[in-house]
Amino acid sequence: MRIRYSLALFSLLLVIPVHHSFAQHSKGKAGIIPKAKLPPQGTMFVNTYYVTDSLGNLVPKKVADPEMPDDTIIVSRSGFKFENRPECIELTAKAHKDTTIVSYARNGDLFMWIKGKDSEWMHLPFGYPIGKKVEQTLHADSGIAFGQYYFMPHSRTLQVVGYDTASFNGRVYPCIKLELIDSREWEGKIWENATNYWYAPEIGYFIHMNFGWGGPYFLHQYLAAWNPPATTSSAKTSSAKKRKAK
Repeated sequence: MRIRYSLALFSLLLVIPVHHSFAQHSKGKAGIIPKAKLPPQGTMFVNTYYVTDSLGNLVPKKVADPEMPDDTIIVSRSGFKFENRPECIELTAKAHKDTTIVSYARNGDLFMWIKGKDSEWMHLPFGYPIGKKVEQTLHADSGIAFGQYYFMPHSRTLQVVGYDTASFNGRVYPCIKLELIDSREWEGKIWENATNYWYAPEIGYFIHMNFGWGGPYFLHQYLAAWNPPATTSSAKTSSAKKRKAK
């Protein structure tokens, strides 16, 4: 069985080295959550993808292949206003043409908009109190499939389920964990799919995301690299000094 999934639908639509195959989290309170930082222009994020079973075991690609290579995303603009929302960044991917705008609200919420595809903001209420639910009614899915017309009402429930931590590059970051449940009705049955986000305000990006996909399997996105402009500049300076030393 092979799993296919569009990154545009995965939202971001926001990674670990190969020897750290699984997301590492500390349960319970993560302490004080730092204020969100707006990633500056030139920041680079790299996402990696893998599949696990319901027990968290890595699933071989021959069994369930997400067919999603590591994805490099660049902050091409930062600190501008878009569609009446301030404090925006523009995320441009190298492997595909999707460009995503992310707006950072003062209360900690995120709003996302895929240019050329969305006509309204996707609201992720990271700044809401733990347990407060946000109910949304979305546009129904409809069209023609296998020669038949289909119509599926679509609703969404979001809530912050708690404060957590996630590790990246040997460091543990305080995160806000948000659960998103999409519900669609088809032929009298309700089909639900949950997505979990571990958002690190200190980075201004997601360290980990996962969602159920393909029956018993779960697709994960994890942060493999984060290079702010200062880090990139520092690395170049360090490399230059080494060459001079030789």
